[in-house]
Amino acid sequence: MVTKHRILILSAVAFAIAAPATAGRFGGGDMMATFDQADANHDGMITRAEFIAARLARFAEMDRNHDGVVSKDDFSRLAKFRPEAADRLDMLIAQADADHDGRMTRAEIAAAPTPIFDRADSNHDGVIDKSELAQLRTTTAMMKRKV
Repeated sequence: MVTKHRILILSAVAFAIAAPATAGRFGGGDMMATFDQADANHDGMITRAEFIAARLARFAEMDRNHDGVVSKDDFSRLAKFRPEAADRLDMLIAQADADHDGRMTRAEIAAAPTPIFDRADSNHDGVIDKSELAQLRTTTAMMKRKV
């Protein structure tokens, strides 16, 4: 069980920092900043719809060549200068790539599972409230120290 949670957290962290070279554009490379940005109505709670909308906004930023997909083509320099970040990007794409073509479409990311949201939503009500977000911050900080 701990291993499954660790994988979910690490996957989420990888998603949030998939492209450190452009981290400032994606919430500073910090998963918690990504969650903070997802709170569209600033009520201190994040709904699943807000989370997915934030993920789609990140998709638009990651599609650097504006071809409607996110692939290695969008980050050619990243692979050259930051191979570890390119590996994380590959993992991100693979997680959402339903047709296994090596590219992530807007539809694929919209339909992709939301394991980090599900993990953070401890009472399973479809909303991450302030206490759940605080717990996620604690868990994430602990995981970063172990990595």
